[in-house]
Amino acid sequence: MPEVDAADDSGLYALLIELSAPASLVVGRLGRFSFQPGRYVYVGSAKANLRSRLARHWRRRKHLRWHVDYLLRRGLAVEAVTFPWRAGGECALVRSALASGLAHAPVPGFGSSDCRCRAHLLRVTAPPCGDWASQLFARRL
Repeated sequence: MPEVDAADDSGLYALLIELSAPASLVVGRLGRFSFQPGRYVYVGSAKANLRSRLARHWRRRKHLRWHVDYLLRRGLAVEAVTFPWRAGGECALVRSALASGLAHAPVPGFGSSDCRCRAHLLRVTAPPCGDWASQLFARRL
């Protein structure tokens, strides 16, 4: 799990999720979706308690609250990167990743019920080599 500055426990984050087998999942009120094996990136934020939020994503047993919780029942959180919090930052990260050409949004509305983004879950279509976050979020970093 990434380190979070103890002085400011808020921020944006990108969670890299590995899905090793196909999965058909009901994602809350969004409905049932088929997920192909591969790498997914979920973009989220926490105005407070970022450390706790990230720790929660790593726990296997939890109440299903957010869309990403449904995917994490079958997928594995393998890495996260954090960014300083700012209003609209999640959407800026998503736009940057989509503009990179390395990812697309496979499930409309996933994680974006409180904004106008297509989704905050991205499937990495062309696996970046090395520092995946720098490649996906180059326009934001």
